[in-house]
Amino acid sequence: MLKNRVRLAFYLMLPLLMAGNWFVFRSLGYDYFSWYLANGSKIAAATLLGVLSWSALAGTYDLLSRNPADYSRACLFVAGTVVRDLGIEIVAPRSKLSEDSLWDKAATLVVLPVLLAVVIMWVVVVSPLNYLVTLLGGAPARLFRRDRVPNAGEPPQTARLGDKPLELTQAINTLLLLIVAKVLG
Repeated sequence: MLKNRVRLAFYLMLPLLMAGNWFVFRSLGYDYFSWYLANGSKIAAATLLGVLSWSALAGTYDLLSRNPADYSRACLFVAGTVVRDLGIEIVAPRSKLSEDSLWDKAATLVVLPVLLAVVIMWVVVVSPLNYLVTLLGGAPARLFRRDRVPNAGEPPQTARLGDKPLELTQAINTLLLLIVAKVLG
């Protein structure tokens, strides 16, 4: 019973966030959807840089899921993992800090609020509409995923579109959003 309630919460997460964002943006004099179209290609490019810099995302296929509950759960998992990793390194680093590392720790403490704000804003503001874009932009990556079983007689390939599904999807999302913004803008 609890599992079904949790799953329902994940199904409701995206529509509720979209509605909440629409209301908040509207009360501030902006249109949420227009804002996303105007800034979506930059956001998708920044997300691509994040995906490229964080190899642990490689197996997080639910970020490409057509199922909104799986996608929502994956977004929260990624955000929680980022926050956890930052906290572990700040509070209890894996190795003793040298004097050189003290500067890095201090600088990280300065940058940390920005990183946390970006992660939270991505989940709350960006991920709902990113899901809709990923439904289209993620189709090639879902189709060509590396772990799919090849058809009988299919020749082995050394490079495949599905080798880096998150990177491929974010690159396509960037292109799609850029084209839509140019056509509508």
